[in-house]
Amino acid sequence: MTTEIVLIGLDPVGASIGMALGEAGLDAVRTGYDSDGGTARAARKLGAVDRLVFRPENAARTADLIILNTSPQHVREQIQALSGALKPGAVVLDLTPLKAETATWASSVLPEERDYIGGAPVINPLRLHDNHQEWGTPRPDLFRGGLFALMIPPKTSEMAMDTVLALAKVLGATPFFIEPAEVDAVSAVADGLPVLVGAALMRVAIEAAGWPEIRRMAGRHFAMATCVGAWPDSARLASVLRRNRQNMLVKLDDLLAELQAFRMLIAQEEEEALAERLAEASEAFNNWRDDRQRSDWAREEKIGKLDFPKIGVAERLLGIHPLERKRRK
Repeated sequence: MTTEIVLIGLDPVGASIGMALGEAGLDAVRTGYDSDGGTARAARKLGAVDRLVFRPENAARTADLIILNTSPQHVREQIQALSGALKPGAVVLDLTPLKAETATWASSVLPEERDYIGGAPVINPLRLHDNHQEWGTPRPDLFRGGLFALMIPPKTSEMAMDTVLALAKVLGATPFFIEPAEVDAVSAVADGLPVLVGAALMRVAIEAAGWPEIRRMAGRHFAMATCVGAWPDSARLASVLRRNRQNMLVKLDDLLAELQAFRMLIAQEEEEALAERLAEASEAFNNWRDDRQRSDWAREEKIGKLDFPKIGVAERLLGIHPLERKRRK
């Protein structure tokens, strides 16, 4: 039985997932949609999807798995549009950047026998140091060797959980449980702050009286620091930051306090203390980088690791051995 998978949102994340599904050789049809026609056609040309549609809710009527990879300002209307079209047994996997706001109501919006699961795939550690141009290039191994954070609402069916775990295995990512609020807090530090720092540095540079000289002489450090702030979709970024404002404001205050500490050390010419503070940050970075490269998170108590389904990935996704639907209490 052929599985039907709908991918809504074909940016590098969505297209990379589609490419990984294609490489797995599953008996599946991948239908894609993106609000930007150029992005959709590029994904189709890369082989990330088998076909494109103009109205994803129509394709969702026969879909077994819907992977929702859209912006936070559109996720509510997208789920509401899908809710009336989904067949019994369908699974909606939400990959939008923020989770707490959506998770509180999404499950109640979907009819019985349709499941919502939140997901946050974590990038392959070998791709951490790709250059700015490579970030925008979809690749089937984008999440290989990484993690797949999963937010499982109460009463989620066993079949839905197995389907998402099977997808994680196709991606080569290790799944684990996490609370929606934790995802948003992590996003503020790991995604929001770096982008704002890069954007702020760029704005400081272009407003400086010496910008004509800066733009001629700025090198690798400047390029690496500012490229993170050169977000291709500023409207989507602004939406994420605003919707995550509680976490962002707390972490921005922490960042400003840290910058003030550096400023004080420089102003007071405390060179030894300044060097010590910089060395601490450098050591922390190296430790984090090494940990990410090893990705041996199973030993840490904070990671609630999930086991993959014992039945093979293809069998589970293709429904060769269907489970009796059970509901988590």
